[in-house]
Amino acid sequence: MAGHWGRVFGCAVAALGIAGAGIAVSYPTRAVAAAIEPVAVAKEARGSVYLFLGLANVFSTGLETLGDQLRARGVRNAVLNYGGWPNVADEIVERTKRDPRALPVVIIGHSFGADAVIEISAALATRGIPVALAVTFDATQERPVSANVRHVINYYSATDGIGKRLEGASGFRGRLENINVDTLDKGIGHFDIEKFEDFHKRVIGEVLGVIRAGGARSAGAQ
Repeated sequence: MAGHWGRVFGCAVAALGIAGAGIAVSYPTRAVAAAIEPVAVAKEARGSVYLFLGLANVFSTGLETLGDQLRARGVRNAVLNYGGWPNVADEIVERTKRDPRALPVVIIGHSFGADAVIEISAALATRGIPVALAVTFDATQERPVSANVRHVINYYSATDGIGKRLEGASGFRGRLENINVDTLDKGIGHFDIEKFEDFHKRVIGEVLGVIRAGGARSAGAQ
């Protein structure tokens, strides 16, 4: 485990060194604001859609772009630091108690944020809440995906020394896609995997699909 975290932080420190003094200027202030009020963005719309940034918020800017793209298509979402996932789990539980439109749940993350996707899914499983879609970009841990997740899309690099292939936990019956980005031969690695536009297009389509399907199920139940 020490070796694992050493590799992750080592790569992060190297990237910080490349960025240099410009980091203070490029820090994503929108993510900081979202972390202060993590659920305000998502409360009004159907579904619970969250995107979790990785270490220090500076390496996962592609998720901010993805969040903007989803909002442009009418999908409210919150972009947060990975450390806030326990509060998000509590918020989703409370929303589902009072509003059926809180479902479906969609969780997306990069790096440590991808690890948070697995963690929050497991936490929701203990409370009987399904996760319609989980998208992970280069998760750093190999923790199994809990059985309450219906569809997992895991983008990972087998050669960047960080990303992991995922497996389902006992009882998992959903759809699990492990997509090794190395096979695309585009030089994609840990620090740009969440920025690739083709991946954004796929994820947007999947999110819109589960949101619309959730709305149709709710309308049919009325």
